[in-house]
This record gives sequence, C-alpha cells and structure tokens, in this order.
Amino acid sequence: MEWGAIFLHKEEIIQKAEAFCKEHRVNRFPVNVITLCEQCGITVFGHMLPPAVSGFIVIQEEPFQDFGTGHLIVMNSCDSAGRQRFTIAHELAHYVLHREGNEPIYAHRDAGQNDGIEREANIFASNLLMPTALMEKFLRGLDGYPQSVLADQVASAFAVSHEAALVRLDQLGLIGG
Repeated sequence: MEWGAIFLHKEEIIQKAEAFCKEHRVNRFPVNVITLCEQCGITVFGHMLPPAVSGFIVIQEEPFQDFGTGHLIVMNSCDSAGRQRFTIAHELAHYVLHREGNEPIYAHRDAGQNDGIEREANIFASNLLMPTALMEKFLRGLDGYPQSVLADQVASAFAVSHEAALVRLDQLGLIGG
C-alpha cells in the first residue's frame, strides 16, 4: 500500500506515540508490543519470510490466506528478537498513523527501508518501544557511561537492538549522532 504524499512532522508522530502509550497505559519496560496489538484487535504471527522482508500488516474484513483473520501483523521469524519487536511496533504504527476509517491496510517492511511513511512508522515504533518518560526514568544515574555501554544497557532493558537503542538515545539528545 502506498499512502498519499502528505507526511507527518516528526513532532506530530512523537505526540501520537505518546498519546497511544498513555491511552494503553504503557508504564513498564520492555513494552509488551504484542499485547498492544491485541488491544487493537490485531493478531501477531511469526512466519518465515524472505530475508529482505521484515514483516507486514494486513487489515481487511475477510481472513487473510492461511492466518484465519483479516487483522494481523506477520514478522519474520528468522530475524532477531529485537528486530521482530521493532517490526511489530513499526507495523502497528501504520495502523495507528496511516489507516483512514475502515479502509483496508496492506503494508510491508523491507529491511533498510526508511523514507516517507516508512520513516514515520520507524519514528513511532522507536517512541513506542522506548517512550521518553520510561527512558528518562531508566537513564537516571547512568551519566558518564560510554555511548556503547549506554546503548547496550538500553537495548537490554527495553528488549531492542543495539542500533535501535543508539538511534533513540540520539533522538533524545543523550549521545552525539
């Protein structure tokens, strides 16, 4: 699915992620992204996908292929656990940010894709898995640690990849980009 050329501002995406976290009472880490999907009526499946495809979301009335539901996110079961969590959050972002009314959604996440609506979904996913308030709470007392150690600590605590932790720490201005 390709949505229109009107893109959201980063600040608007962050506000939507924070509002989603507040609405769904996200107050612990690691964030249980599968439970959040279930609260939205979306079932998550792991499935062996081609290496270049991290996952996809389908929202439609009729059941999709062999999955028995038309509201699903499928993540690549060959990816690391941190990558799978990010993919699920990314696909959930499409549901929150990009669906219009009851229109069907069909979107997939290719490894390394980072433009337009995919960039928006990445920003939302990062803020969903590592919400600012929880990051600030976790990072209290960790001043002075080298960037790589800080990223490792965040990755471990929030169950994300080292790379995702680095990006989020950079977004928060806590490390140099």
